[in-house]
Amino acid sequence: MTIEYLPHLRLPSKFADIVALDTGDASKLQIELNDEVLKNIESDKRARWGENVLVLGGNGFVGVHLIKRLLEDSKVKQVYTIIRCQDLMSPLDRLQNTMASYDLALTDNEKQKLNCIEGQITAQQFGLTAIVYKSLGELIDTVFHCASSTDYSVSYLDLRSDWVMALLRVLQFCLEGRLKQLTYLGSTIAHLYQNIEDFCKPDSWWYSGYAQMKWVNQGLLASLVKSGLRITICESPYILGSTSVGKDPGLHYSFWRLAKVITNLKLMWDGQGCNFVPVDILVNALVENMLSFHPLSLLRPCNLNFYNNEIVVHLLGCKLVSWSEFFASVRQIPRKKIRNLIPEDLPQIIEKTNLDAIFHEGFDPDTFPPTEQLMKSYLNQLSLLSGHNSKTQ
Repeated sequence: MTIEYLPHLRLPSKFADIVALDTGDASKLQIELNDEVLKNIESDKRARWGENVLVLGGNGFVGVHLIKRLLEDSKVKQVYTIIRCQDLMSPLDRLQNTMASYDLALTDNEKQKLNCIEGQITAQQFGLTAIVYKSLGELIDTVFHCASSTDYSVSYLDLRSDWVMALLRVLQFCLEGRLKQLTYLGSTIAHLYQNIEDFCKPDSWWYSGYAQMKWVNQGLLASLVKSGLRITICESPYILGSTSVGKDPGLHYSFWRLAKVITNLKLMWDGQGCNFVPVDILVNALVENMLSFHPLSLLRPCNLNFYNNEIVVHLLGCKLVSWSEFFASVRQIPRKKIRNLIPEDLPQIIEKTNLDAIFHEGFDPDTFPPTEQLMKSYLNQLSLLSGHNSKTQ
């Protein structure tokens, strides 16, 4: 069926995503493109992409690093981003404020390449006037969708309107006017859902509405890869601070909240650590892939080798113990919200989402520093490095 405001897309049903989640069947997410779009894709022989780039989610942690990387690239002519005004601050002021919190700054030349537009990316036509929306559609040739809720506590239905239906509107934008390539920042957490039993589990911190939303969105986009549309799904693990600065949202991330609990327990279990990627390595992979003649449809920038908690335990000042001993201590934590971060099957959850890295052609593995070196930098930023640990919980 075709939804009125998505004329170029045909979905199996109005609630195809709900059916897919209810049955655990990703084939229910199959999107078809109309004949007009398929002809446009077939006739488009462009050899160069990425001259005029739109970044959605540009005021977020990944977004500001991505914008900075794009502005530094001579192959990119202009960068656009859509940001809401807030507290009487202009979109540009908000962007620069966020950049400053991660030790980033714009040069005068970069400001000339940057276009901050006031709008709302989850609204119809991004909250823009029809004229501005149309002119943007004729100009842009590349879209990066980095915007998302990171609230693990709400249901899929709470996220559906802003982060699933809005993605379909982004797809519609990519097919209107000038044909555009799209890179979507997904997550390895979608791989928690592998069989019908996974879909039947009650919502939790890990098997969450957020994880379901990523599974749906990645499934919708994957269904379009064979159409010839230039689509890249980036399955990212935890995205941490850059290799040079090491700053990220800190304890807003469950990755670091988990580390905080571990330092308070003074115990670490013997098992796989969570995959991650420094944000500068991530955005470089996104940009290099986007600019290539044949971009990969699937990227997974992350640790080149899985690591064991044994290599970081001394940085946290903890004792390495078995999972059963560690979890017995977790059960004694009085606050349920903290206990929920560490379910009994956490080692299995980590193993399901620790997947092999997939980088763009030409990636230099030497640019990915050793895990121990990175962790030392991150923990030092958060005052969690052994010798500087807080005793509060």
